[in-house]
Amino acid sequence: MPSPALKPGRRPVPKSRPSRGGVWGLIESIAALVFPTGETSPMLEASIYIIFCVLTGLCGIDRRIGFFGTFLLALITTPFVVLPVLLLTGPSRRAEWHRRN
Repeated sequence: MPSPALKPGRRPVPKSRPSRGGVWGLIESIAALVFPTGETSPMLEASIYIIFCVLTGLCGIDRRIGFFGTFLLALITTPFVVLPVLLLTGPSRRAEWHRRN
């Protein structure tokens, strides 16, 4: 007896990609909003990830490690780990001195 998916008159069920969790799952969700067909490329996902890393680097300009240090740290770990660390740490002494004068 043939399986129900192979009966005449039924369309085959398309196989979908398994969903990923964590940061990549979030990036896939954002990409799905941009491209509602569900077709996303790894290049688009990597671009969105790098944009998040750049935004995290911009948040770290007034910190001791600066933009590039924060950007590289976000690139190696993940922006969602680095952002809370930036919020918990204070600005560098140089930035504080410039704000006072």
